[in-house]
Amino acid sequence: MPKLKQKGCWMVRVTATTPILEIRDLTFGFGGNLVTDHVSMSVDRGEFVSIIGPNGAGKTTFFNVVTGVYQPSGGTITYRGKDITGINAAQRARAGIARSFQLANLFPTLSVLEHARLAAQAQGSRRYGLLRPYTAYRRYLDRAQSALELVGLGARVHGPAGALSHGDKRKLELAMVIAADPEILLLDEPTSGVSAEDVPAMVALIRKIRQVEGKTVMMVEHKMSVVLDLSDRIAVLHGGKLLAIDLPEKIQQNETVQAAYLGQDSI
Repeated sequence: MPKLKQKGCWMVRVTATTPILEIRDLTFGFGGNLVTDHVSMSVDRGEFVSIIGPNGAGKTTFFNVVTGVYQPSGGTITYRGKDITGINAAQRARAGIARSFQLANLFPTLSVLEHARLAAQAQGSRRYGLLRPYTAYRRYLDRAQSALELVGLGARVHGPAGALSHGDKRKLELAMVIAADPEILLLDEPTSGVSAEDVPAMVALIRKIRQVEGKTVMMVEHKMSVVLDLSDRIAVLHGGKLLAIDLPEKIQQNETVQAAYLGQDSI
């Protein structure tokens, strides 16, 4: 029997077969040029879906529309059975949709712990409590500490974020997303700028986050070895259009995808 679940101020009816995210005919463009061209897909609860495509395919723009950074010119986005097409990025984040970015967006002099704590507090009812010391918000600190431990930064919590290596800055960004306790994580090229020898550790970390936190994950990533290792399904964007979405082995065998993006020797 369907159950009512609450997230923030929402009460929606959720069934075992209800996708957590449904995107229908999503359209967005700049100056009359469509960058997201009538894209439709659904994502099940707990699923890991990767978005691939050549440079300029519209992958990051698609993420920006899904997360509310851009408002679509057409189509709908349904999250947990509720139409969220018209709400902004902050509202979507508080509802349970969080993302990371290609470039690290950190405050160099702010401590590692404060980055994660503020991400946790931003999702709570006390996010604007400026007159109380941060130590009054124990649950946000605990959530932040737990997220940092999960990504392997538990010993670096009191140091400034600017002192972290590039790889550790990527880990801190993941910790900030986790600390916000979303239901869907959108990861935009999490291995970008990470050295080749550190990529396996980043892949293991993303897998660990999914297993421990039990989250739904959407990921944009160029490294096919990473995509094939982590994904339940792969969606291929080309020229803003959804070329295909299928199991990894089916995508590898798809001749249209190979011709447009992968190439015969790419995987």
